Amino acid sequence: GEMILAVDYVSRELVFHDLEFERLKAIKLPKPNYCGLAIDSDNDTAYIANAGDDSILVIRGLNEPSPVISEISVLRRASGLNRESHVNDLYLCDDKLLFSYFSRSGNYKYNSFDGGVSHFDLTGEELASETIASLWKPHSPRIIDGKLWVLDSMRGRLVSGFRDEAYQ
Repeated sequence: GEMILAVDYVSRELVFHDLEFERLKAIKLPKPNYCGLAIDSDNDTAYIANAGDDSILVIRGLNEPSPVISEISVLRRASGLNRESHVNDLYLCDDKLLFSYFSRSGNYKYNSFDGGVSHFDLTGEELASETIASLWKPHSPRIIDGKLWVLDSMRGRLVSGFRDEAYQ
C-alpha cells in the first residue's frame, strides 16, 4: 500500500509510515546530518542529502528485506576534505537528481553565500557543472511547468532562471 517516508534527523533513520502515520518500519542511516529526501518509487530507491559531508545516500530496494546502501559524493575538494557546502534538499526529475546547497566554494560559515542548485545525472552518474548561483541558503528546488524554481530562503524569495522572475 501507500506509505509516507521521512528522515528522522535525531534517530538517524529513514522511517516508513502508513497513511494514518503509524510507524511501519525504519532503515538505520549510517551517520548523522541527513536531511533532504527524494524518492524514486519506480525504481524502489531513496536519495537522502547529508548536510554534514555534502554526500547523498542512495538506498536501493526500499521494500526488500536487505536494501543496498551506497553514497554519491558531491561538491567535495579533490583532497576529499569537506567543503562545507551544506547540501540540503533534493528533487528527482527526468533522471536528474537536483540538489540545493548553501555555498559552492564551501565558505558559507564565513558569510560567503554563493549557494545554488545543481544536479547529478543518474544515467551517466556524473555531476553537472552548471548551476543557479548567488543564492542565500537555498532550499526546495522544484521543476514547475518546465522551469526550475528554488527558495532563496534568507531573502524570502522564490526564484527561477536568471532571477528575472521572483515572488516576494
